[in-house]
Amino acid sequence: MSDYRQNGIAECHRLQQLKIDLNELNNEIEAEMSTFQQMYEESDQEIDPEPAHAYDFEFTYNVIFNNIKMFIEPYDLALLVIERENPYWLLVPNSEESIDCIMTNFNDIFGNEEPMVLID
Repeated sequence: MSDYRQNGIAECHRLQQLKIDLNELNNEIEAEMSTFQQMYEESDQEIDPEPAHAYDFEFTYNVIFNNIKMFIEPYDLALLVIERENPYWLLVPNSEESIDCIMTNFNDIFGNEEPMVLID
């Protein structure tokens, strides 16, 4: 995900159905990312680009997914992510039995290439 703003939030039909304020959600993500970018730019330390690049992706995904989770908590939904070069995410009812079934079936078929995980 070269641009964290292209995170799929605007296209998520379920978020639209719930009338979640997508602008507010994106603003929360933007604020956290801006803080991180400021710290990163103000750092006087030389940073090895490879680990820093990997950390950027991990940090970005955490910011996006944690904010989505925060906004969906009142609706008793769970966030599942398919781990790929660019992760894909989906919202499902927060039923442990259903989530386990979805993840087990998906991972049985595709798990070696692109595992699905529950974002806690």
